[in-house]
Amino acid sequence: MRTYRDKFVAHLDSEEVMQIPQLDIVVDTTSYLYDYLLANEEEDRCFSDAPSSAADFFSRFLREGEAVYQKAET
Repeated sequence: MRTYRDKFVAHLDSEEVMQIPQLDIVVDTTSYLYDYLLANEEEDRCFSDAPSSAADFFSRFLREGEAVYQKAET
């Protein structure tokens, strides 16, 4: 996962073949943490503008990314 991040996400190096790692566990643990923080650590409304759940957050930005990607292909 670190190689994927370093070579293709954070910096586009000269590598020609991208190996995308399985991200299911990362998505699940990040979703759990996000939902936990919203439910248990919301003090002084510091998350007031955050989507109400990790699933909402993920789907919103996935749609945005897909739209940008599709636009770039045309």
